[in-house]
Amino acid sequence: PIASYKDLEDDNTVVIYAELVDGNPLKATNVVRWLLHKPGFHSGSVNYGQNELIFFYLQAYIENLSNIDINNLLYIPNNREDTYVQTNFSAREGTCYILRKGKNRKIIHELGNSILIDGKSHHEIAQIFNNVEYCISYDTYTMYSMYASMCGCKSVVIPEEGISKEKWLPEEEKRYGIAYGFDDVENAVNSRDMLFGRIQNEHEITLWQINSFVNKCSKNFDK
Repeated sequence: PIASYKDLEDDNTVVIYAELVDGNPLKATNVVRWLLHKPGFHSGSVNYGQNELIFFYLQAYIENLSNIDINNLLYIPNNREDTYVQTNFSAREGTCYILRKGKNRKIIHELGNSILIDGKSHHEIAQIFNNVEYCISYDTYTMYSMYASMCGCKSVVIPEEGISKEKWLPEEEKRYGIAYGFDDVENAVNSRDMLFGRIQNEHEITLWQINSFVNKCSKNFDK
C-alpha cells in the first residue's frame, strides 16, 4: 500500500529516503537514509539529518565516511535470473554499451557497430546481450554489467580515473564475471562461473540483511 501524509502523523512511521533526497521533505520523525550511490554523486550536495539511521547498498558507497556503521549493509539485488540467461553459445560479434549514470563520460569505444541499451526493455536487452561479444558500461555501478555476464557477454566497465579495481568494488565477489577495463577481460571470463555461485547464495543473505534492517530500525527508533 502507498503511504499517505496522515501516516506520517504516527510516530511509529519510518520513512526511507535514497541518498539523493535533499533533507527530510516529508518532515518524518523517524528517518532511514539508504545509500544507493555515493552521497552527493548526483546532486553535488549532501543534506542529511543528525539522527538518521544510514544503510548502504554497496561498501564502495561509504568510502571515506566515518559516521556509518560498516555492518549496515542492505544489499537487495534483483538478479532477474528468469530473463538474463545465456541462449547463444555460438559466434558473437559487435558490442553494446551502457551510459545511464555515466552519460557525461567520454566515449572511448567505436560506436559504428555498437548498440545503446539505455531505455530498452529487459527482454530486448537480454536478446542483445546474447548476440554481441562485448558489453561496455560507462556507468560504473549498474546491475546491467552483471546481467551481461549472465548472458555470456564479455562485460567491461570503463574505469574512472584514479579509481583502482579494488577501490571500485572492494568486495571481490561483486567483481566476478565483470572486467574493470579491457585489460581485465580474462579475469572476468575466468570468474564467470563463480558469479552464478554468488547469485545462489545471495537470496539467503538478503533475507538475513532485511531481518537485521527491521531489528535495527525497531531498536533505533524504540518501536
